Amino acid sequence: MFQVKITNRSYISIGTKQNCVQIGYNTYTNEGTLDWLGTEKGGCEQEDKNIRGDATVSMTDLGFTILRKLYPGIQNWIKLRDSSKFACNLPDGNRVPISNMIYNLLLHGETYYQKRFHAVPLYDEAVPAYTMFYDEWVSNPLPPMFSCHNDDLSDMLTPIYERSNTWREFFQELYKMYDRKTCAVVHSWYLDIYGKLAKVPITTDWKIDLTTRPMIPFEITSKNNSINNYTRKTYTYDPYNFSGGYYPSLIKYKNYVRSNGKTRKRPTTHVS
Repeated sequence: MFQVKITNRSYISIGTKQNCVQIGYNTYTNEGTLDWLGTEKGGCEQEDKNIRGDATVSMTDLGFTILRKLYPGIQNWIKLRDSSKFACNLPDGNRVPISNMIYNLLLHGETYYQKRFHAVPLYDEAVPAYTMFYDEWVSNPLPPMFSCHNDDLSDMLTPIYERSNTWREFFQELYKMYDRKTCAVVHSWYLDIYGKLAKVPITTDWKIDLTTRPMIPFEITSKNNSINNYTRKTYTYDPYNFSGGYYPSLIKYKNYVRSNGKTRKRPTTHVS
């Protein structure tokens, strides 16, 4: 089960020990944003299960589902604000930040959100920059060996580079050999290669079409309220046991007086 926090006119977050997904929303403009998505620190589920791969996608789609049920007027497109980096572990024990977007573009020819959520550039005029990058990555012959800023690394990579015909073949061969440790091999030079391939910088503004995302069945299993100048609603959702979903009209209210003396209402009981 996931714990979901909903703050009025602000955000939906999913996670227990960590906020693994945060979706922002604005009920005045009806705009939604995916602010961040990260599961590497764990703490996403109450049962402390690892969330990886398809489970990460389902957890995010659960957030989209809750957003669309709570605020059906939200726009069909949700903007991506997640320009995150991940920490890459080096052999000497140090850790360096790696751009998620650029790393995935070089290794796979598409961003994480393209692959998992079919994201597209927010603005149509940004599409040609990605198309030019992809063409360079997938079909253009490799130039002479590049500098890795490290002689030992250059010696190690040269044989792989020489038997590759394109950047796609080269990076896919690296990933096949080093898998999750690939970042430690490329961290000192991947930005140089991105600069050569992306002659026009690829936009960091992307969007996801919510109408193409599945609605994830869920039910509320518990609820707590915390009042501190605004209402924060905390729900626990079980995405595996569906009992009709959540409908705001099924929440009973009672009056309370805030510290500023103004009377508001808060949900007190869920009627299933």
